[in-house]
Amino acid sequence: MNRLFWGFFLACTLSAWAATCQVTPTQAKVPPLLPESYRFVFVVDTSGSMMGRGDGKAVIFPKVQQELLRFFRTLPPGSEVVLVPFHQGPQGEARFRFPEERAQAEAYVRRLQANGQNTWIYRTLVRLLEGSNQKPGLATAIYIFTDGVDNDRTGPYRMRDVVERLKLKQGPYDWVYYVALGVEVPREVRQGLGSLPRTRIEEAQVGEVPRLGAYTVKPTVLRLGNLKLNPVAEVPLLLEAQGSPGPLRLRVEDAALQEKGAFLQVEPKTLSAGSHTLRFRLQASSPLPDGTYTLRLCLEAPQGTVLRPEVLRVELAYHPPATYRLVPLEVPPALTLGPGQSAVLRYRLEGNPWAQEPLVLEAGVPKGLEARINGQEGPVSLRPGEEAALTLANQGLAPGTPVTPTLKAQAPAGAQVEALPSLPSVTQPITWLDRLRQLWWLWLLLLLLLGGLVYYSRRGRGPWGDATLISPPPECEEIPLSLKGRVDLGKTSGREALNRVELEHRQGKAYLVGLPPGFQARASGLRVQENESLQKGEVLELKEEATGQTWTLRLDWIR
Repeated sequence: MNRLFWGFFLACTLSAWAATCQVTPTQAKVPPLLPESYRFVFVVDTSGSMMGRGDGKAVIFPKVQQELLRFFRTLPPGSEVVLVPFHQGPQGEARFRFPEERAQAEAYVRRLQANGQNTWIYRTLVRLLEGSNQKPGLATAIYIFTDGVDNDRTGPYRMRDVVERLKLKQGPYDWVYYVALGVEVPREVRQGLGSLPRTRIEEAQVGEVPRLGAYTVKPTVLRLGNLKLNPVAEVPLLLEAQGSPGPLRLRVEDAALQEKGAFLQVEPKTLSAGSHTLRFRLQASSPLPDGTYTLRLCLEAPQGTVLRPEVLRVELAYHPPATYRLVPLEVPPALTLGPGQSAVLRYRLEGNPWAQEPLVLEAGVPKGLEARINGQEGPVSLRPGEEAALTLANQGLAPGTPVTPTLKAQAPAGAQVEALPSLPSVTQPITWLDRLRQLWWLWLLLLLLLGGLVYYSRRGRGPWGDATLISPPPECEEIPLSLKGRVDLGKTSGREALNRVELEHRQGKAYLVGLPPGFQARASGLRVQENESLQKGEVLELKEEATGQTWTLRLDWIR
């Protein structure tokens, strides 16, 4: 069992089928947060009458023992059990932690004997309450089992003394459950406990011990939404059971609707343990006035069943749909933001009279743009009348490319949102450096052209070949030559005899472009005329007719 179950369990007692939905104003409220731990105190009459002796009407004590043992099997972890047997006042006190000490608690109950002489209930309860301590987050349930009435005639305590100490000791989750076994409850007990909250009295038949079955009902508030838009609503309901309680009956108390000619139906009307879906349907003979209504769903349990809560609050609305609209206050048509710059756009949320719940607003932004609403990243909640300050910051937009952020809204269920206003486009301005970057292709082309010019310029000024000039015999001197541009062999080699013998480079070949009178040129045994080509590795013989001397030019390399 979880803590919610036991918070509910402590708050209820055994009861018969209820004919009406009878709750106090306190019970009709939504329960507060449940306690963190629980203490179960069992004050058990061990006088001889519990075994049928004296004025005893039945042997009831063994049945009480069996019920306690059964009850122990259902306690939630972390519970504390306190057993207080009594006859002439309390006969000691035994404490156990569950589930660690469950075996010891069961052994203690089995060893109990009902052989006392008197039934001093008030003295026992006063001493118990005076010795109890309150702890934050601890809920205490006191169960009193007796088949008699207090017979401490000369004792100092009466029921009013018990009530006074309960007023001082009883916490917001503490309950007192008085079980009379085959005996009528005295008037002072009924009046005294009846004056306190969270107390219950059960009168069992002779020889019977009520079973401590229980239901926990969750949730405690059922919200049906706007039934003007849809007259049928479905809500989940969970019944957690302890023991084997009988079916639970449901009944809607809808006097507020019936006064206006309407009523609320619920199906099913009978539930057992487990998860269920309740289906509510609004029936009206005439239009229901617009507004919100709070009704009660009464839960009726069979005799011997603990039930908490006994009443569920039912909330419903009946009115036109809530309508929301976002109104621009300070919004320019467009934004220009430099790197790191930001701007604030202001809006106000408005709505019709039924727009009471918050609306969730969120901004969607492209990469490079940051958005905050009221200083917060992500979605924010706004109520009608509140303003939204949308801050847009440039955190890396592309220059010159406009982007447009968007707004998204999530309205409460059944509500409507008018079309959201469009946000202004945001652009990062283009600087002269940005423009230069945008023309990168042109700069690359110019760079390539410049490189080509430089290459061809350098190539034109550089040598286009290497050659070796061999002087006539008998010297046969080898003179290396670097051939550049239009080559005059006489000037290049320093041999005046060869002046005006000229070579030129064209398309990977050397051309004889100058041969003065009195010279003959041959290559590979063939005569070479002006403007004839020579290839790499060829040997050009230049014979001077006047002297008969022959110069030899070997072309070693041509570009």
